[in-house]
Amino acid sequence: MSYPRIKAGSKVMRMHASPRIPTPAVQAPPPSSKEITIMTKRRMEKAERDERVDITKALTPVKTYMGGFTRPQDLRVSNWWPGGAYIAKGKVYEAPPPAAYEPHTVFLLEARYLTRHGVGRQDSIEYVVGVCREGDLPDVLAKYNSWSCDKEQLEIMDNAVWPWIEKKKKKSVVWWDKTESRSDVLARRHKEIFEAPLPDEVAETSTAAGDLASAPSPPASASRQTYIQTRAYHSSAPSRSDSDEKTRTTPSERAAEIPTSAWSRPHKPSQDADDDVVPAYYVERRRQLDEIAERKEAEGGLMAQLSAGILSEGIAAQTRPREEKIPPEVVEEDGTVRLPSGFEPPTPATEFHPVAALPAVETDDPVVKLGNITWEEALAPSDAEADAEAVDAAASGSSSPASRGVRGFHTSAVARAREVPLPDLDSHAASSSQRPLKRLPKDSAPVKPKQAPFSVGAKNEEQEDGDDFFLEGDDVVEEVGGPVSPIAETVRDFNSQLHEYREQYMKTLKEEPFWRPVLTATFSTRSLALTYARLSRALPRGLPFYASIDEADRKYGPTFNSRMRQLRVRRMRQLALDIARRLRGDFGGFPGIRFSPSDRGRTLGGEGLEAPIPSDKRTVLIGVAGWDSRGEELREVTEQEIAELELDEGFNVFSLDQWGRRMDGVEWRRPQAPITTKALSRALDNELEGLSPRERKLKTLEITEREGRKIAFALSQKNRNVHYPHKQQMSLKQFDAVEVPAAIVHEPKGEKA
Repeated sequence: MSYPRIKAGSKVMRMHASPRIPTPAVQAPPPSSKEITIMTKRRMEKAERDERVDITKALTPVKTYMGGFTRPQDLRVSNWWPGGAYIAKGKVYEAPPPAAYEPHTVFLLEARYLTRHGVGRQDSIEYVVGVCREGDLPDVLAKYNSWSCDKEQLEIMDNAVWPWIEKKKKKSVVWWDKTESRSDVLARRHKEIFEAPLPDEVAETSTAAGDLASAPSPPASASRQTYIQTRAYHSSAPSRSDSDEKTRTTPSERAAEIPTSAWSRPHKPSQDADDDVVPAYYVERRRQLDEIAERKEAEGGLMAQLSAGILSEGIAAQTRPREEKIPPEVVEEDGTVRLPSGFEPPTPATEFHPVAALPAVETDDPVVKLGNITWEEALAPSDAEADAEAVDAAASGSSSPASRGVRGFHTSAVARAREVPLPDLDSHAASSSQRPLKRLPKDSAPVKPKQAPFSVGAKNEEQEDGDDFFLEGDDVVEEVGGPVSPIAETVRDFNSQLHEYREQYMKTLKEEPFWRPVLTATFSTRSLALTYARLSRALPRGLPFYASIDEADRKYGPTFNSRMRQLRVRRMRQLALDIARRLRGDFGGFPGIRFSPSDRGRTLGGEGLEAPIPSDKRTVLIGVAGWDSRGEELREVTEQEIAELELDEGFNVFSLDQWGRRMDGVEWRRPQAPITTKALSRALDNELEGLSPRERKLKTLEITEREGRKIAFALSQKNRNVHYPHKQQMSLKQFDAVEVPAAIVHEPKGEKA
């Protein structure tokens, strides 16, 4: 049978292999009305987010650390320019929500008290940067100082050093010498710093002394005079009298008189000069070494003679370590053990047993007498046991010690304890004997009773001494041969104590708020406020504030807290000035910025370039802490910086109290309450009530198809980075009256051509 010959380059189809038939492009089904609503909501949020990103890029310095490899990032608004990426792809433009163009306030809150941190970190003042609508600032501060605050702020208040909490004990570092006192060193340093003569006085004194010298001396060089004045500034120069003829005769003698160091001190006496200064253990060690040297010298001749005699007999001496060569310990008459090293362990006469080591106490109590037995009495058997052993030995006819047996100390102690009459414990012994005991395996270890890690509240006067260790409802575990101990429910105990602790400081927040505003800045749009808050949390390059401080300087709390506050306030002041300058038109302004939902964005089609921004849209309201002792100083510095840049028309500076209220007599403007998802869910529940699941699904699709744009418009009103104090909602009538701007659809370039 001949097989067909396969030509080169021909394709071979394997068996059961499907041929490659080109299939037409599968078109995805059109999105449902619910999916269209979700996409519309995302587009509205993205329009606002792109505006915020462009503002952030304008305020962020360009990267220059890799010259030639980096360039400024592209602006998001450039995608909508003629020839942009979104125009080429045919993207759909949705207008941002109107809630994004209401005035918003950025606040910097400071904690009233220090906050305790972990090991290695000093207690410090915590800060919070947040955003809210302009009129919601007092309500937001009230929320921060209540049970409704966030988890992070609540934990900070839990770890705060409140006035009724015991303060941490400060440990000072001994930086002075042992032979000196701290007060003497500080007094000497204070005298060297504040009582030193001025450089002019030192120069006049040296000139007068040179004129009174008997022999003329060559003039000192400029560097020499500078050196004398510099050293004399730290240490006072000795005064020269007219009768001192030998003073400053030659330059070498004058150089010898200059102190070698400004920190020079009188020579300290040697510690080895007197035996009283040397520690006792050094003296004892020296004495032991001297005794060993004397013994070697005395016994060295004998050992040499013995070795010579052994070698002369032709016998090779062999040495091996023996236990006798190790110096044994010496037991004194009182039982004290002394080792050659000087260590004195507990006396072995008690075998380290606590019962035999108890001191003798004269008493008639049989229980206390049990602890007064000596070692010999403890090892000796009791009288009853000795008689029983004698009877057994007589019956067996054996009198050897091995046949009698020797009981240990513990057995004798237990036997003696059983002989003590204790009438009060008879009932307890009977009840415990009736209770069945579970036998434990031999290889099991005894379980220690679990203790509650938290302290129990104060006990009542009616309770007995041992009742305060038990909590109501605690589980009680009785161990075999051990005491009865409670096991507290740690989670329940922790939650109850934490709730009581929080109630204690929550009562004080109504009169003295824990979180207080230090600086606030109000802008005309939410995008400006979110950008300002985002950049206020770090330095211009993104470095955290604490990282700009050396690690050694972070260890000192007072200076660290003041520096952190100055860094934050200075950064926020500088950012406010930069935003105001760009709103005025400096540096080209902000590309793509909007001030209403109907705006497409600055520079888009020439929009916003024909006239400057209105004054009410570019005015920044600055609130300064009026409750702070340095608040007036901060206000003056801010006003001075504004005047230097000629931005008086773009700023309004005023003071705030601890609760966020303005102190200039002007009230905050109340914003319009946005609709929330709860209002939408109530509207849907009213229409879907009493329907089957299938009917509910169809009804939902019908509602989203009819009111989908309104629902998406309502869901995009809120921003997760903005604090809303209370759950305000629009009424359903206001929801029906909402007018959503139409979307702008761009046709792709290919279809248009």
